[in-house]
Amino acid sequence: MKLTDIKKQGYSALINALGVAGTLKFLQQLEVCYGNYTEERDQHMDKLTVDDFRNFVKQKQELDKKNDQSSNPDYTTIASYSSLPVNLDTN
Repeated sequence: MKLTDIKKQGYSALINALGVAGTLKFLQQLEVCYGNYTEERDQHMDKLTVDDFRNFVKQKQELDKKNDQSSNPDYTTIASYSSLPVNLDTN
């Protein structure tokens, strides 16, 4: 199979599964990366300590908790007033 055929079938599959708008959103999230990930990771990770990582996790958890409490509406309540069928199960 030629690369052009694979791309054509891939785009068709995405459009069939996600629709045009969903396909565009999906494709916008893809990016081409350059370089050697392993080398770059090793350069950066060698500088981090366990304490740095613990502090990062703690800050992330505090930020997530703050965002959950202040800015996230109760979508279950909102959906219960809607006449549209909505599946809110994200698990």
